[in-house]
This record gives sequence, C-alpha cells and structure tokens, in this order.
Amino acid sequence: MVKKILGLCVILVLLFTACKRQSVTNKPEGIYLDLLHRGYILIDRDNKRHLEVKETNFLTDDSYLKDAKWDVSFKRKKLKLTTDETSTHDSSMHHGYIYELQPSSTTPGDWDLISISETIQPTSNPIRSKNDLSPTKPVPSFLHRIDDKRIIEYFKLLPSQNKRGDSDNNPQFLKIASELHIGYPDDIFIKMLYLDSLIWNCDTEGLKKEIEDLEKISSTSKDLLSQYALTCAKNSLHSIELSAVNQNAYDLMEKVFSPDVDLPTRLKLFPDMLQYNEFAIPNTSVIRTSRTYFLDYQTMAKVFRNEAIFLMLQGKREEALSLIASVYQLGKFLNQTDSIGRLMAIATRAITTNGLEIYALNCCETPKDFQHLWKTLENINSGLKESDFVKPHFVEYPFESYFTSQYTEYVRTHLIYYHTTEAHLELVRMATAAKYRFITQGTFPKAPEEFAPLLTNGLPKDSFSSESLKFISNPDEFTCYSIGPNKQDNFANIIYDSTNGTVSSGDIILKVPSQREYPFPKNGVRASTRDELLKQFPNKLPYDPFANRRNVSLKITNTTPVYVFSVGPDTNQFEVIDDSYVPKVHYDPTNGTTSAGDLFITIPKK
Repeated sequence: MVKKILGLCVILVLLFTACKRQSVTNKPEGIYLDLLHRGYILIDRDNKRHLEVKETNFLTDDSYLKDAKWDVSFKRKKLKLTTDETSTHDSSMHHGYIYELQPSSTTPGDWDLISISETIQPTSNPIRSKNDLSPTKPVPSFLHRIDDKRIIEYFKLLPSQNKRGDSDNNPQFLKIASELHIGYPDDIFIKMLYLDSLIWNCDTEGLKKEIEDLEKISSTSKDLLSQYALTCAKNSLHSIELSAVNQNAYDLMEKVFSPDVDLPTRLKLFPDMLQYNEFAIPNTSVIRTSRTYFLDYQTMAKVFRNEAIFLMLQGKREEALSLIASVYQLGKFLNQTDSIGRLMAIATRAITTNGLEIYALNCCETPKDFQHLWKTLENINSGLKESDFVKPHFVEYPFESYFTSQYTEYVRTHLIYYHTTEAHLELVRMATAAKYRFITQGTFPKAPEEFAPLLTNGLPKDSFSSESLKFISNPDEFTCYSIGPNKQDNFANIIYDSTNGTVSSGDIILKVPSQREYPFPKNGVRASTRDELLKQFPNKLPYDPFANRRNVSLKITNTTPVYVFSVGPDTNQFEVIDDSYVPKVHYDPTNGTTSAGDLFITIPKK
C-alpha cells in the first residue's frame, strides 16, 4: 500500500514538473531569433508586468523594421506582435504588420507563425486597409527561443554595413559564435549563426568542416533548416573562393558602389565588370553582408546611361559602349540573386537596353561599326536564363514554400517585367541586323533570311509568344515589335506602357529610321552656341531619365561655352526655369545617392 502511494506521489510530481515546464516554455518572455527578418527580438515585462518588446536588432534591408514601434499581446495561448511606423518615403502614411503566433508543435519555447497581415493607413484617415500575407500552413519556429544574452552581443558586434573580413570586431564575433555553437551543439539556428560567423571571417577550412557535417545530416533528414543552412554554406564558400583569386564580380560591385567612391572613379572601374564570368554574393543564412540598395542600382544605372550619352557626344564611342555593356552585365548577374536583386536586375537592364538602342541606331555608321557592336550584343545576351529568375541558386528563406500564393504572384508579375526587358534587347538585336542590311544593301530586310549575316539562326523569339518577333518594312523606316504582355498583336499601332497596367494593351515597339535620329559625330561634336548644336541635332538629344516628366530631352544651355546636362538624381528639373541656367555643381555620389548636383559636359567651341 505504501509503495503504491509513493509511486502515485512520484507520478504526481513528474506531472506537476512537466506542467510547470510547459507553462514556462509557453510564456512569451524571452530572447528569440527571427530568421525571416534576420535578427533577434527580446520580449519581457515592464514594471507593471505588462508585456513589451524591449529590444530588437534586425540586419535587414528594410529600414522600416529598424525604426518600427512594436506592440505585443498574449491571450488564449496566442502571441500577437504588431508593428507600426510612419513611412520613411511618405510621412502621410502609416505602415505595419500584424503577426499571430501559436506555441510550437515541435519545439518547446518556440512560436509557430499562423498569420501575417500588412496594414496601410493614411495618417489623416482612421480607416486602415489590410493585406493578408499569411502562410498556407504554420511556419515552424518562426520565433526560436534562445535565452542567452550572448545572442544580443553577437548581433551588436556585427554592424550591418561592415564587409566580410573587414571589421575589428571579427575575432570577438567569431569567439561568441563558437561558444554558442559549443553550448548548443544540436541547435540548427545556432549552427547557422556559427556558419555566418565563419563566412564573415572568410574561414574556408571551418566552412568545409561544417559543410561535411551538414551533408551527413541532410543525407538522412529532410529537415528544411539543415538543407537551407547547407545550401547557404556551399554558396558562400564558392563566393569566398572566387574572391580569393579575384574572379568574383561581386567584389567589383561592392568596390564601385562603396559610399566613399566618387563618380569619376566609378566610371573608370565599372567597365571591368565585362571581364568577369561569375557573380557570387555571400549567401549567409541569418546575418546579412553589406548590400547595395535598389535605389543605388537604379540611380547609378541612369547616371551611367547619361554619362554614356556624353561619351557619344565626345566621339568616345568605344568607351560609351563598354560602359553601357558593363551595366547590362551587372543586371544579368543580379538575375541570379535574391528577390530584391532580381528586381534590380530588371530595372538595370531596362535602363541600359535603352542606351544600347541609342548606340546601335546612332553611333554605328559602317559595316565594321555594326559588326563590332554585334559581338558585344551577343556576349551580353549569353547565359541569361529564365530559370535563374524563377528559381535562383541564391536562397533567402527556408520556408518560402509556405508562402506559395505570395511567391506565385511575385513570380507571375515580375516575369512580365523580365520578359519585357528580354523583348527589348531582342528588338535591339533585330534592329541592329536590319540597319546593317540597310547600310550594306541600301534597303531594309523584307524577309527573315535577309537579316543575315548577323541573325544567322532566324528571327529572335518573342518572349510573349511561341512565334518570332514581328516587323514592318518600309523604304524609309523599319519597325520591329513584340506583341507584349497581353499577347495580342496590335500591328505596332499601340505602344505598350506598363503604367497603364502590367498586362495592358500595346506592343513593345522599336522603330529604325533610315537616317540617324541623333547623329553623333565620330570625332565628337563642336558648337559655340546652342543653335549651332541644335543644327547638328534637329531632333534634340536623347531623353533624360532623371527628368520629372517623361521624354524630356537632355538640356542644352544658351551660353558660350555650351553645356549639355542632366538634372541629376535629385531631379531638380523645376529649378531649371529657362535656358540661361548653367550647371555648376557636379553630382557626387559620395554626398549621397540622390544628392544635389547635375551631370554635365562642356561642348568644345567650333
């Protein structure tokens, strides 16, 4: 009887301990790793025992998250996190997210994500709109609990703008990561932090050892986190090894886009992009290495395009082509990176394809000129694959498949932009072959076989259909076109404009006149007055992508000497009120991506 009572007491004690442990682990207070936002979040209670988010540190490109105000609530065993912040781009808007989580079904202390809502609200309007971004099933361990203050120290030792192997904190950073790895040997999240510290320190031997261990784990397990960590480690090892032998275009990009590099140096360095065959970003799993933002890429692509036009005006055709082609090459490389990188790839290639079009139709005068351009077009057109855009080698988040609807919509929408830039480049190739025919034979091609010898394998395929690009050949003008995203042939009568809708009506059109629209002189333009310059360019100059209105030409001053200028990234077009405006301050990216200053050249006098 006594033994039975003692046995019952032991069972009760064990049950009580288990319940107590469960109640502790289900409480929200703690330090959590957040893999999606690449950082940690510390939840605790204030003096009145109210829950609060005491601290966060997110190494993300989203500056919104770094400044967001957080609110936390815990009801009916559900955790709710709410963020809210006035938009950094528009002070009239509030933007935020609502995360709803439940206790992890597999890991005590962790929280699984069950829903996300994006909220947008004008500051003057009490009505808040919601956009449901919820996963198709709960994301396991969305918040992973590690109640160890060394997690906080780890992230504080890693400023987001430092570069690999370039921080005084690296030894201490690696030491903390190693200690955490030893203390939590079976925790895959901690292993990823350790892997990232090895990547950050360019420790190839340490990475190889961890890759070997992860391969053993992945061979017997389908754990998404282990597979994700293995892919990140392999990609990063490849990046480091390429950099060690100066074969990684990523290093050139980081150098060129460094905030302390001025424009003349960028223009001098960037054409070297054409010498590289690989672009490998360190694929860290939690932390983020130094990255250039979308605005930087887009702005510099426009700057380089304008500078290429200036080189054409100066008769420096080879330099102009090299600069345009190198920016396109960067866009091609970015196509294989993360989601933001792929958007930057589309924008970069769209801007520079316009530069290639201007060069092809206005700088090429002889068969030799066209043959030289053709080699460049063929080189930059090779190696670009739609599969890299849809499923790149670079991995961002292990549970991306849990957000199927959002990812499917992202791919669907941006594939249209991708195919639009593809169509534009193919049209430039087709137009080049047509103009070559006109220069050598005196007429534009009227049949597919007449596009030879440049287009030897037939007409380029239309990225929006299974057929070839179409053309209309007249004696004085040749028109080639793609049927566009709506996949309806408008016979080049309606111009596709994405601002009317991604799948709006219209064809993507390129017209090839028999005479050059912008007749850049081979030895450079000379003019003592604005009128003298306009006599040489009766159609004015190519448009300025920084102008506040579309299709506004690069400007010409009514002065002596004559200046040709762009309003620059600060887009101060409305300050240029008349022809007496004279640019005085050169744009300098070291003052900021969209800092004051114009892009301009002085035209030599006659």
